[in-house]
Amino acid sequence: MSHLVETGVSFTLNDSSLTSRQSGGTPWHQALPIADRPRWETFTGRISARAAAEIAFDWRITSKIAKIDDDVPVPGLQILTRSDTGAVLGWASDQYRIVQPADMAELIDRAMGETLSMESAVSLMDGKVLTLLAHLGDLPIVGEAHRQYILATAYTDGSGKANTYRLVNERVICNNTFQIAMSEDETEHDGRIVHRGSIRSQIREAGDLLSQAFGSVAKYQSLAERLVNMRLEATQRASLVREIATGDPADTDAGTRTENLIAEVIRLCSAGTGNENIGDTAYGVLQGVTDYVDHHRMLDSTLDRRIAYQTSGAGGKLKARALRVLGKLVA
Repeated sequence: MSHLVETGVSFTLNDSSLTSRQSGGTPWHQALPIADRPRWETFTGRISARAAAEIAFDWRITSKIAKIDDDVPVPGLQILTRSDTGAVLGWASDQYRIVQPADMAELIDRAMGETLSMESAVSLMDGKVLTLLAHLGDLPIVGEAHRQYILATAYTDGSGKANTYRLVNERVICNNTFQIAMSEDETEHDGRIVHRGSIRSQIREAGDLLSQAFGSVAKYQSLAERLVNMRLEATQRASLVREIATGDPADTDAGTRTENLIAEVIRLCSAGTGNENIGDTAYGVLQGVTDYVDHHRMLDSTLDRRIAYQTSGAGGKLKARALRVLGKLVA
């Protein structure tokens, strides 16, 4: 999942020797490196998510009372800073609960144990956004290689955005990615920890959700098999793409931007990488949508904005809607 990595520590397990390497340069999607670079480390043996986080994010989130002119306290307001540099991450009310990066990682260890291997730990926006990527394993889906990951994202800037844990599927041939729902509610794709209330109870709930990951992958595997065996006429594919994009298959005047999106997705159903033999199937429609979101949108934006678009933003929602619409065809 190189397109999710800007700069960080990448972990590889070879013959029980675990080596970390600093990533940077120009990754996929023409991502530019940022100044905040974790240091290079080398390990022997399997590493836990918590250990990876402690190495890549070797600082804590600290808080201090907000003051005016360094003298007058501001009631109910705290400033969040990095313990290593003192740099300000953001500000929040005094009700805001801090979740340390290592605690975020510990949840992954508790839920998944030794079933995963850490792949990367990434710092974005000078530490305001932190991600951990854990590889769950590979699984053949419709005769193709797919990789399964847990993507954990923490926001340390006091914005109130929840820390999230997502099950992500990557189609190896084209690097298309999308989230797989980890609960019975197909619209709920995340395990979440919000910065209020009981953090411990939220960690337990999110851990329970993560432990269901393998069952969720099996459900998607079954769905994909049914979609790839469903042949569609060109008019049917166009109608489905329109419904995915607008919510209404009969909407023929969705505006220039949306019409361009529809036309491009229809083209990618068969012209996208790896779609040559599935272009006339419902599975081809799904891959056309994911190809569009992951490889044809937001290419000129910063990496953190692309990650947000592809996961929790409009792009992630478009992919989730595609899965729901197509899932109804074979329900």
